[in-house]
Amino acid sequence: MDGERSLIRRAALPLAVLMLAAGVAFGLYRLFGPQPPAASPQSAAPAVPTPAPPPEPVAKFPLPGESPQAAMAAPAEAPADARAAFERDLAALADPATFGRFFELATLVRRLVSTVDNIASDELPLRARAVLSTRGAFVVAKGADGPTIDPSNAWRYEPFVKLVESIDTRRAVDVYVAHYRLFQGEYRGQGSPNRYFNDRVVAAIDHLLATPDVRGPIRLVQPKVLYRYADPELEALSAGQKALLRMGPQNAARIKAKLRAVRAEIARQGRTAVGGSR
Repeated sequence: MDGERSLIRRAALPLAVLMLAAGVAFGLYRLFGPQPPAASPQSAAPAVPTPAPPPEPVAKFPLPGESPQAAMAAPAEAPADARAAFERDLAALADPATFGRFFELATLVRRLVSTVDNIASDELPLRARAVLSTRGAFVVAKGADGPTIDPSNAWRYEPFVKLVESIDTRRAVDVYVAHYRLFQGEYRGQGSPNRYFNDRVVAAIDHLLATPDVRGPIRLVQPKVLYRYADPELEALSAGQKALLRMGPQNAARIKAKLRAVRAEIARQGRTAVGGSR
């Protein structure tokens, strides 16, 4: 290997010198060599302006109703009557008592916007999570090859998954579209005044759908107090993707199915918005 590197270096040095010499010679030729006759003002071709690139679309996934530009002007602090109307429509989607087990209604819009905006981050603070903490303790199975996620953890998430599946997808997206200004205004208030929130929603869904499907026990390590995934690729996943893994493969597949349905409905309504009819 040392001889090969030495040979490469010896070959590279003359090449470098030749390239440098050629560059100097070309520069000298440009300076002292024959020059083309200057073009007369009459014969000079008019400069053709470079066309400007087309403007970026304001929204990749526009929704029916207001234009994206108008929606992005929604106030960060929504009127009380708008919040009350949203809560009434939300109550019609699911049993309020069951809904209250998993969501805090008074802060739902703020938490949903924060969750969507941070779903691909490494950490998701408790105050930013849309879904309240799951009841019960996280269970770890001890095996000969080290700790793994106990399959019984899936039962902790079963009630939440059932609630998500019970909500009619089209009605849920209708409520979201009807009260979109609440979400866009909150998104603006959280520091994104010139971005369309629904684009972020679709990106968050796509990110969760990209979560790998893991079969078999998921091994853990415990370097300090908290458990981590033994597989570096799983440990490198985002907070949202890790949450799906903790649910267990069957629950994760059911949540992904619902996410695909929601995305398809958002896209369908977006196509009707572009077409000008619903």
